[in-house]
Amino acid sequence: QAIEFCIAFWIADFLQSERGLAQADAALAATLFLVAMLAGRIAGSRLLHRFPPKRLLFVSLAVTAVGFLIFWQVQA
Repeated sequence: QAIEFCIAFWIADFLQSERGLAQADAALAATLFLVAMLAGRIAGSRLLHRFPPKRLLFVSLAVTAVGFLIFWQVQA
């Protein structure tokens, strides 16, 4: 959780200073991150009631790997 909160506190400033977003757009992006984090936690808790945890772990690792590859391509 510490990483999530560090990102939440830092991301708006980063998007504004390093990516050139307007202050309002950077704040909106930070808010969307927090909303997505909440949605992921709610969805994850519901999925744990339907599927075995080991299966969800592998699915989450695959989703993370795909997301990281997309992130890496955008950064290039």
